[in-house]
Amino acid sequence: MRAIPKIQIKKLGAAILLILWIGLTVLPVLAGETTSFSMEQTVLPEGSPCVVQYEQAEDNAWVGIYPQGQVSEDSLLFRDDISQGDGTAQIAADLSAGRYSMVFYADGKKETTQVDFEVTGEKFYACRRKVVQGSDTAFFFAETSTTESWIGVYPADAVPQESESLVWGYLAADMNTVAASALDDGPMEFTELPIGDYTAYYFSSGDYSSQIGQFEFSVTEPEPDEPVYYIRAENAQPGTAAGKIIFNTKRYKFDQYYYLYWGQEDGILKGYTPLGQVDLQETRHFTISNNLEAPEGADRIYVFAGSADEADLDAEPFVLTMPEGIRGEEEILRAAFAIVSDIHITEHSFYSYNKRYKTVLRDIRQNMKDASVLLNLGDVTNNGKEKEYQQLEKLMEVYQYDLPDIYYIMGNHDYALNKFDPEQQQELFLEYTGMPDIYYSFESQGYAFICLSSEGRPKGTELNTVEAYLSEDQLDWLEEELKKAAGQNPSQPIFVFLHQPLEDTVALSEESSIIPNDQLREILDQYPQVVFFSGHTHCPMDASGVVYDGMGNGASMVHAGCTSQLWDMEEDTYADVDSVDSQGCLVEVYDSYIRIRGRNFTTQEWMGSAEYILYTNR
Repeated sequence: MRAIPKIQIKKLGAAILLILWIGLTVLPVLAGETTSFSMEQTVLPEGSPCVVQYEQAEDNAWVGIYPQGQVSEDSLLFRDDISQGDGTAQIAADLSAGRYSMVFYADGKKETTQVDFEVTGEKFYACRRKVVQGSDTAFFFAETSTTESWIGVYPADAVPQESESLVWGYLAADMNTVAASALDDGPMEFTELPIGDYTAYYFSSGDYSSQIGQFEFSVTEPEPDEPVYYIRAENAQPGTAAGKIIFNTKRYKFDQYYYLYWGQEDGILKGYTPLGQVDLQETRHFTISNNLEAPEGADRIYVFAGSADEADLDAEPFVLTMPEGIRGEEEILRAAFAIVSDIHITEHSFYSYNKRYKTVLRDIRQNMKDASVLLNLGDVTNNGKEKEYQQLEKLMEVYQYDLPDIYYIMGNHDYALNKFDPEQQQELFLEYTGMPDIYYSFESQGYAFICLSSEGRPKGTELNTVEAYLSEDQLDWLEEELKKAAGQNPSQPIFVFLHQPLEDTVALSEESSIIPNDQLREILDQYPQVVFFSGHTHCPMDASGVVYDGMGNGASMVHAGCTSQLWDMEEDTYADVDSVDSQGCLVEVYDSYIRIRGRNFTTQEWMGSAEYILYTNR
């Protein structure tokens, strides 16, 4: 090898230093990879601060505000320093109505990013003029709403009284802001609006003459060129994957059906059912609901074409890499328990409900070994007959080996649909289940479990076939149990169980099936650490609204599945009895959250579409 002269070594060293300097200073700025700067809200009311998010600011970073299109030293209206590193800042510029540009100087000298924004004096506006198709936004209004107030979204050239709104919805009382996605009374969802120009109108009552304000905005085509891409929900909590997956059919021609699977670098995640299916004749969006998190190890989604019945897993998939933060931060497992509901045991051992429950028990024994207890949330029997309880007893004699301790709750079917004497039905239930009473509490792994129960039809009253009646004595007992549990450890979740759900909480709970519903809700909401589990509705574990998040303001609610016969959400009736899956869940308890893992007992897989996270220690 030939030696290099010393002079060349010096020149080479200088060249390397120059290249390194360029690489560390000039190239990152050109590539735009070292810093980021954004405004969540680009339409603001007068007097409101500008909230900005930034990354990798140097110690002399600052922002400047200029009239829009006039970024120069002479036009500078306001300047504010930015703290070094990453963060969020409130820029209190006190601007009058108008259009402005904010410029971020990450290194104190050179313009890094420019964001245009608007200050408005209007009484009604949205947080931005341009909304990326498939994403959400928020509407704001100076005049507090009433239950008669409503917002309608129309094509830009439409007149409200002469045209039908594409998106509209009534508001609750005492509101000053509402998510556009919450306007769900119209023929279309906000996130399904086609690309184009629109006007939103705010009315104080049903009369069109009560218009308070209007706001013009446009729905724009997303920037990504990918055939499938993901937009994270604006209100997504850390540890959830909440957002929308969008199929860009304007740029790519697709088959009709597509299936989504959680995956890793080496392929789809084994042991999980699909995340979901999309029929492109119906929609080009797939919504990942609030509180849904990615299974352990999943960092991407594989999208396969297929038929109406199954995915073609041999086909080349689209691969969608997901961002960080779609699963809760790892903590130590403190406790675990299993839940099933609506097993509906009949007097005929060969009937499908009975066979399914055998499969359920075998699966729990094999795949839920961390569970200390198994909660059965009612409708244990199909008609409340002794012969049905006897079938349950025979079944448990065979399958109870190696199962966790089982606790039962009475459902409306155990009361023979409220047609028979409630005391007689209670005696049968207690005799064959061995429970201490129809409502009771216990402790497991250091956590409080409170099991409520309907008391059947009170004498001299009429009760329909589904309602649960809770006496004043039971409600007083519940208050004492909650007070005791919260006093022992206020930072821990308290688990409460009842067959029926509270009104307007989880899926298919639009009508009250509890007497007294409001009083029970008021008691539970005093304890935001309460997680209330119910069954009864037979809806699937991955239906929209399975988890009702109290968000630290009240109790949270969870639907726990059904093993006997699921409800078909699209057809609004029971699914075919011979072709439905049995579903339930495993609840894992951690210090700051619980994880609800939906289980398909029929296929013996975890449900990729039903793994939820609930923060219980806010």
